Amino acid sequence: MQNLECHPCFSESAHSSYGRIHLPVARLCNLGCRYCERSMGGPSYHSYRPAVCDRLVSPGEALELVEKYSRDHRLRVIGIAGPGEPLFNHETFETLELVGSAFPGRILCLSTNGLLLPRHAETLDQLGVSTVTVTINTLRPGTAERIYRHAIVGREVIRGPEVGPWYPGRWRG
Repeated sequence: MQNLECHPCFSESAHSSYGRIHLPVARLCNLGCRYCERSMGGPSYHSYRPAVCDRLVSPGEALELVEKYSRDHRLRVIGIAGPGEPLFNHETFETLELVGSAFPGRILCLSTNGLLLPRHAETLDQLGVSTVTVTINTLRPGTAERIYRHAIVGREVIRGPEVGPWYPGRWRG
């Protein structure tokens, strides 16, 4: 496991010493969060809002971005946090494979809503992802219904009161 003291998201001292890049490869999302304002604003190097980007990039373009910013010796973390749900997009896995192979000494991380984590945890481990952040907005089904417009589970779109049992805190997928 890599040293998390170099991860700016987990170490206060790393903020001024080490860098991170978030790769915007995940277009689709499996939750319709009522508060979500996914927007375009740029591949974010040292960004505090990883889901904001100018545009989506392909896995190949993501690799090129990492190559470009790796010239800065402070870059330690390569992450995928959106703007959609990373585990709901095949581009995430392709990107992790490309970048992980090309930059084996970097920390690979991912942010997810958790719905698909049980299905993909082993794959993430095999790809070298060492840190995963799971956003859980609530542990109550009634609150989940108010937060999420819909959830996509398998090939089914769930809406209304039924969306509550599918919130990420239940780890169903």
